Amino acid sequence: MSASPTTHLVRVSSRGMGEQPGIGEAASRAAVGHGLILYDVDCGFCRWSVAKVLAWDRRAKLGVLPIQSPEGARILAALDRPAQLASWHFLTADGDLRSGGAVFAPVLRLLPGGAALAALAAARPDATMRAYRAVASRRAAFGSLISAAAKGRADERIARRRRAPVPVRPAGSGFDRSPA
Repeated sequence: MSASPTTHLVRVSSRGMGEQPGIGEAASRAAVGHGLILYDVDCGFCRWSVAKVLAWDRRAKLGVLPIQSPEGARILAALDRPAQLASWHFLTADGDLRSGGAVFAPVLRLLPGGAALAALAAARPDATMRAYRAVASRRAAFGSLISAAAKGRADERIARRRRAPVPVRPAGSGFDRSPA
């Protein structure tokens, strides 16, 4: 990667993504949950890592979308292409887009038992970003350690999540959408 992963916080919308026109079906449906992880589909380590997060996310609060998808490109349009591919990103239901180490706290808050780790990541954003950069800058090396079978299982888990229906939030939650 030519760009180093940096922290980005971009406001995609002042309204919830469930109401955001032009972003696309998958992003809107995922935002009706609690957020959307955007990942590099060409990176085996990235796919494997996202699949581990999805395994932890037993309540299916997180949606996933490849950075390289048309919807991913629209969501990440505020970032240049090297910045898009330099890290993973997280789009919150209220329209905040976070990248790199800044993803950990909001994602961990949504995972069962993740509150303490989220608090730690939020309390030490500098350390979280350094740790993220240390891993992200070596993702090709880490990816070479992951077997093809493990990457295949990761791809299956991601595909299942992308096809799974996203639970509709109750009326009055800010996402008053009925299932399609």
